Amino acid sequence: ISSSLNLGEVYETFARTLKEVISVDWAVVTLVDEVQQKLRFIALSSQIGPAWELGEEIPLEGTATAWVAANRR
Repeated sequence: ISSSLNLGEVYETFARTLKEVISVDWAVVTLVDEVQQKLRFIALSSQIGPAWELGEEIPLEGTATAWVAANRR
């Protein structure tokens, strides 16, 4: 990760490595837009096919990430 200056590559490597380390089928990295209350997918790693596309945005409300963003944990 530290050898790349391309932020997209860093996020993709992180998602891929996270998926391997915790042994899950897929992992995503999202950015939270607190003003528009949306999540934007910036990295995806999946063996079963992604549910979203890179750059796609979904409403923040009702997601587990909404709780994390609100509680900062």
